Amino acid sequence: MLRDRSGPVVEDRFARTMTWLVPAGATAGWDAGLLGVQVLGRGLALLVPPADALDPRWSVVWWAIPPNAVCLTDSGVLLDALRGAR
Repeated sequence: MLRDRSGPVVEDRFARTMTWLVPAGATAGWDAGLLGVQVLGRGLALLVPPADALDPRWSVVWWAIPPNAVCLTDSGVLLDALRGAR
């Protein structure tokens, strides 16, 4: 849904998760439970794949959308997409 408005996305096929990178604190006020998402904050870790992990056939954790010119995803755009997908 985000298309070219998405920043990098890490996919973990084992945990069956996709993680968008947003500015720190940008998800304050989100009702994460209602959206069906988990917000990682202070004290939690995110496993980030090597920059060349671009093919899911060779890695459990890979870049579904590799780092690009859009360094972080706009949290408002992501929130709208999550609501739309829900």
